[in-house]
Amino acid sequence: SNITQILPLNQNMLTQLEDRMKHWNIYQVIGDIFLKFAPFFKMYTQYGNLYDNATQLLGQISNERWLQQIFGNDNAAHDLEALLITPIQRIPRYKLLISDLVKHTSKDHPDYNNLKSALSIVSDVAQHINESIKYTKNNEKLGEASLSFLLIPARQLIYDGTLSVYVGDKHSKPSTNTNLLSKKVPKMDRYHFLLFNDVLAVLDL
Repeated sequence: SNITQILPLNQNMLTQLEDRMKHWNIYQVIGDIFLKFAPFFKMYTQYGNLYDNATQLLGQISNERWLQQIFGNDNAAHDLEALLITPIQRIPRYKLLISDLVKHTSKDHPDYNNLKSALSIVSDVAQHINESIKYTKNNEKLGEASLSFLLIPARQLIYDGTLSVYVGDKHSKPSTNTNLLSKKVPKMDRYHFLLFNDVLAVLDL
């Protein structure tokens, strides 16, 4: 993953925030710092797209002795899993933090507009990351089902599922026979359907 890029980004932002806190007063501002770094939060997208692969790999090595030796306990896999999820949670937490700052900052404060702008950017970044993760998962699902030929730029999978269709003779008249055992049971066919933003694909099961 790109954790080696994510870490220094946050360290740099933290350093600047701490410097402002050392000289804090009622007119101090920090919104400009969030506003400066917020566009770079999109780098979390790559980490989010690879997160499932990382957890799968962790599941495969969770019982390895060398992993337990590194963490010094038998709960190494659990500890590492907790660390892996932390970057995924970072952007939503930034969004909540800045939203709370906006809520408790008066509109005439010099930091208010910067905080509002930063919140807007972070919200857009969070949506972008979520959509990218969803798109990546859907592509992987189609690839596993040998349906990668359905993938084209801008096409997104919205929903997939199974559909049961009862097939009968549309020209046949209703039966007047009251004997339930003699009634013909309609045939039921099952299909797998994939609803994209531009097309509906129906596949035989």
